[in-house]
Amino acid sequence: MSSVAARVTQLIKASGATVNHSAIAMGMEASTLFRIANGSRPRPRPATLKQIADFYKTTVEWLSTGEGEAPLAIGGVKRKLKLPDPVVIERFEWEAIVRSLGVADDVAASLNELPTSVRTVIRNVVLGSGETPWAVTQNDQLRTAVRHEYLAWLHCFREWIDTVGKEAVREQILRHPKEFGLE
Repeated sequence: MSSVAARVTQLIKASGATVNHSAIAMGMEASTLFRIANGSRPRPRPATLKQIADFYKTTVEWLSTGEGEAPLAIGGVKRKLKLPDPVVIERFEWEAIVRSLGVADDVAASLNELPTSVRTVIRNVVLGSGETPWAVTQNDQLRTAVRHEYLAWLHCFREWIDTVGKEAVREQILRHPKEFGLE
């Protein structure tokens, strides 16, 4: 293998995950991992290489040069990634959209909570019934409802941004704070 990009791409493929899911599981921005994997960032920062190497149980040396022992995932044994729950993925994507709007931190914090009304209502009902918080997070119906709520908000805001642009969306949010739960 001739490049960092080729080795990182091979690790991602061997794990059976996507770039986006791998980045989320590593706790890094998907755009960073995407640029490394596609070669548009041929010399990643040492700390980023270490983060990738640690996650895939390999060495920075192997990632950087291809020298040394390849990780097990490359030797034919797939390493099963512990991918985040789909709700975590949707929340991460929602927060990325909110960050991209460039609103103040307090506005962003309120916007980040918009897709959680289903979870809040159901959690309060379940907790009122004497169930433990752990039971709430393990409830498949609740998780599905929360995921669908995130997906709906993601779809709505992506369409809105694509139609009128981020600046217009930001302006409408700030002009009508009550409708977005900001007051």
